[in-house]
Amino acid sequence: MSNAGPPALELGLNLGTLRDLPPTELAALGAEERYAAIRAAGFVLVQDADDVLAAGAGLRSVGMGRVDRLGDAHRIASDGIARVYGCATLHVGTGFEGDAEADALIADIVSVSERLGFPLFVETHRATVTQDPWRTLQLVARHPGLLLNGDFSHWYTGVELVYGDLEAKLDALHPVFERVRFLHGRIGSPGCIQVDVTDDSDNLAIGHFREMWTRSFEAFLHTAAAGDTIAFLPELLPPANSYARTFRRDDGAIIEEGDRARGSRTGPTCVRSPATSTRWRLTRRRSTRARTSPWRSPGRPPIIRAADSWSGDRPMRERVDIATSYFRAELPLWLDAARIFGHTSSSFCYQSASRFIEDLWSGAFPISPATTQGYLSITRA
Repeated sequence: MSNAGPPALELGLNLGTLRDLPPTELAALGAEERYAAIRAAGFVLVQDADDVLAAGAGLRSVGMGRVDRLGDAHRIASDGIARVYGCATLHVGTGFEGDAEADALIADIVSVSERLGFPLFVETHRATVTQDPWRTLQLVARHPGLLLNGDFSHWYTGVELVYGDLEAKLDALHPVFERVRFLHGRIGSPGCIQVDVTDDSDNLAIGHFREMWTRSFEAFLHTAAAGDTIAFLPELLPPANSYARTFRRDDGAIIEEGDRARGSRTGPTCVRSPATSTRWRLTRRRSTRARTSPWRSPGRPPIIRAADSWSGDRPMRERVDIATSYFRAELPLWLDAARIFGHTSSSFCYQSASRFIEDLWSGAFPISPATTQGYLSITRA
């Protein structure tokens, strides 16, 4: 997709999010009012929508479809062009295809997209050829023109992405992030593909998904030309799609878990406008590794090497926890060990004084040691 200005993020909503809603303010609105509420919230794109209602509300539509055999991509792209869609996302195959069959489907998609000038984004999705991250890396390496719709919940849950060294996995997936031009916004857990998202600071999944999305945005910014766009569309699906979890209350009623049930993210009076939310602004993070986009330079396929890994300069929560665990454990003893142990004064003895200790005692932080607390750096006489 493209626009007339600098590289940009376009916000939209997959209308599956509004299907079979629990009783909420939004559920009570008529069809036209729903589309007007979506536009008023700052969204510009809709998917799986009514073309006429979308256009009437000033929203642009994007398509979606399945590719199971050669020729399907041409049919979907032709239909999208006829309906003035900006692009289409694709579920490709079943996941049981051999390499030759998967390669033929992907090559056909790339060829059709380039020949017709219509963006086709292959979605990372369970039960398709991209259900496995490793296989997706191989497809990306063999098909330099392949572009992706990143729905990373399918990997986060489907292959339990967090099991093992997540940071190393995300580094290895950089060639995938480079190809992402469309994102379905959904947060899962290792055990459920769509979970309730709260402001709980202990919810590690929020940080993990933010990291994957940020890496995708950064890779886009490193290669984007004037007019290029990347799209982000929340897609929170109902229990009928086996996404949102349900629970039985004490009174026997079945209730749905999550944002759809509260209306907190999609209701017309309380949806956060993406245009004013800092969490949606595209910003560059400093990186020391020069990166190129294989799809813009269809020459030698990307090769995954240890030296190619990158992580930017924003640490993930686990890394922060590991890096600060010692300081958090020792900090009470540095601040006021006397009160902890019931003495009138105390001194902490260690073989050296770190920069943190020096700053702590010099008053560089909002907190400082008690007047009865000392620190001894022991050196050999």
